Amino acid sequence: MKINESYLFLAFGRSYISDCLDFIETKKHFNDERPVNIVVSPEDYDFAISLNEFNTVYSYNVQDHCLFNYCKTNFEKYCLLPRLELDKFLNTEYTIVLDTDILYGFSADKVWNYFKSIDQDFIMIGSDHNPQWHWGRWGEICQNNNINCFETHGGLFFLKKTESIINIFNTARYCFENYDSLGMDRKYQGGAVDEPCFAYAFSKNNIKPINFGAFPIMTFNLSHQDEVPTKKLTEIMQQKTMDDFIPFIHMFEKNNSFNFLEIKKKILK
Repeated sequence: MKINESYLFLAFGRSYISDCLDFIETKKHFNDERPVNIVVSPEDYDFAISLNEFNTVYSYNVQDHCLFNYCKTNFEKYCLLPRLELDKFLNTEYTIVLDTDILYGFSADKVWNYFKSIDQDFIMIGSDHNPQWHWGRWGEICQNNNINCFETHGGLFFLKKTESIINIFNTARYCFENYDSLGMDRKYQGGAVDEPCFAYAFSKNNIKPINFGAFPIMTFNLSHQDEVPTKKLTEIMQQKTMDDFIPFIHMFEKNNSFNFLEIKKKILK
């Protein structure tokens, strides 16, 4: 077991906690013994414990956060805001934080080694230059704020447990608090999103995201007709066939959707 490496989920609501079990089941299929930790609401703590699948269950009351009443949407309250606090839930030297709608499609050992080889304590995947991001306005927003045109994807964070990462979270928090004055758009459910906040923080802290196509890490929204494991990177701006199989499959559909269930079935075959 990799005792200094773990996975972490944010799951506010029992349905999201249950969604994590799909990742865990497919992870076990590849004999990945890294522990899985989870952050849940206080009222769901006992439920998460009862599943006997999580190494550590953190009880976190988002409503106590000083910015909770500043939030305008449920996404801001129960996804964006907790992501700004991820550094508080790290109990191993290295942590990969994942969305709950991700399947484990191939051994992730090479991804872990790749991330650890990079001299950077906070890693996200995305693009080192995408002015068309953020509903086509990212280039203009970056120019107005004198930041790099980075794109970051919130479905995966790689974090080293160091003192330095707090600076990145603090900068992302500043961006959220000043979201409108910085010119960010509120076009997702009528509210803010965390990804431009982290892209802003990366630029201000002189670190870069990893291009989607730089290494086989994550692919997206496979069809039930696709074969798994897969080398097909489906991200629209960086589509390509990778040199090796891709471990993480991020399915934006619900976990009980047809494509999700068919891909899971193929993984476990």
